[in-house]
This record gives sequence, C-alpha cells and structure tokens, in this order.
Amino acid sequence: MAFENNNNNRRNKSGGEALASGGFGCIFQPALKCKNKKEREEGVSKMSIEQHGNQEINEIEKIKVKLNKVKNHQKYYLLNMELCIPDKLTEEDMINFDNKCYALTRYNINEKNVNSRLDRLTILNMPYAGVDLQDWLVVNEKITREKMFLLNEVIIKLIKFGIHPMNKAGVIHNDLKGRNILIDKDMNTRIIDWGLAGVVKDNKIPKETMNRPLQFNTPLYITNFCFLKLICHSNIRIHMSNKIFVFIRFHIRTCKYFFIRNYILNQTYV
Repeated sequence: MAFENNNNNRRNKSGGEALASGGFGCIFQPALKCKNKKEREEGVSKMSIEQHGNQEINEIEKIKVKLNKVKNHQKYYLLNMELCIPDKLTEEDMINFDNKCYALTRYNINEKNVNSRLDRLTILNMPYAGVDLQDWLVVNEKITREKMFLLNEVIIKLIKFGIHPMNKAGVIHNDLKGRNILIDKDMNTRIIDWGLAGVVKDNKIPKETMNRPLQFNTPLYITNFCFLKLICHSNIRIHMSNKIFVFIRFHIRTCKYFFIRNYILNQTYV
C-alpha cells in the first residue's frame, strides 16, 4: 500500500514550515538553517528549548553505542542527527508557527519574538524518514481492514527486530507511541524522539522511568508485555502474523475509535 508523500513538494521551498509539536520540540520541513552553515540541509528540523535539545542529543550519544550493535539498526532507529544553533527564521519558516508549535509557545516563544530569543533555542537536523504512524493511519484515508492488517505486519516487525533488541541492549525509550514512530513509502518504520530514553545498568530501573504521571494507557503495559513475549518466544514468523491480528483487533474494539486515533505503542520491558 502506498500513501501520499509531500516531501518532494516541500523540497522546492526556500524555507521550512512548522508541521507539528511534540512534548519538547516543534518539527519543521524543510530543515531550518543552522547559524554556522552557509546553506540549509535536506531533511527536517526539531526546534527545542536549549535544555531539551541538549538533553536529547546527549541521550542519543549514549544509546548510539548500544544500538549501533543491533543488526540493521539503521532500519529501526533514527539516530543520525546534528545539533546546532538556529539562524534567523524567515517568513516562510514561521508559517503555522503559533498554531503548530505548542512546545515553544508555552515558553512564550512565538512568531513575533522567536528571532530575538534564538539564544534560548537549538535545532536538531535529521534525515526525512516519512510520516508518523498516527498520520499514516488517519490522514486522507479511511481506516480499512486491509490497512490494519498492513499496520499489524509493520508493528510486529518493529517489535521483533527493533524494540526487543533495543530493550535487550539495555535501552528503554520511555515514550513509544504513534507520533514517535515514522513510516516511509517503502513501509520501513523508525523510532524517533529519544529525549526521555534511558539506559539500564545492572538490571536496575532507569531513573527516567520514575515518578511518571499515571496515564490512561498505563494498563496496556501488561498486555503489550504479553504480546511481545508471544512474538519473541513462540517462533511466530512475520507471514503468520495475520493470526495475531485477532489480538490487536480485540484491543481496537475495546478502546474503539479513541484507540485507533491515538495508536499508542507502550514501551515494554523484556
């Protein structure tokens, strides 16, 4: 199944455009210009408060050592990022800024004052790797049975070859959800947004997992744990995963449309 890719259209633009906001940063495409570079780079940018940007790049450097040992790691994790100080934003860069960049406007950084507060900001430039799973599910297309079957295949592959080896290597993402998993036109999925990631040492729970707020999706930790065990320890092959679809379908029916619109993949501890 193919889906619309607007990346080619955006490459022709001379400036970035705010697309979405996560908890700690705002995504721009095409990439924003770094202050120390003559030209813009291809890809996308994540603009964050300096503290959050530095924290994320530090976590990435820590976990790179471990995740680079995972077989075909480049297929499952987006870790090739560069941190820099942003150059002044152009008018095109600020399209949708106030509407899309909640992660910045909540710190009173908006379209009118952002260029005077660049010393408080950083940008992470990264390659384009597709759209997030949530957008892939619901934007411009109806959610069909065929689409859910395909999603099932993609998720099982990511769990078995990406998430399970990641946890086994001692890396805990702590924020796995539809918005933090990208899917490209070739149906490759990659995990992004490592700002809350932690490394397990001596089988101790990382401090990043402590004192977290109780959310509606917390009970799903148990079922996802069982699901991962089923896949990884029952010799289930990818082509057999249609049988597993009953498992996912049960949860979709239980949580109904709310679950589909907010397709959350909770971190599992293996």
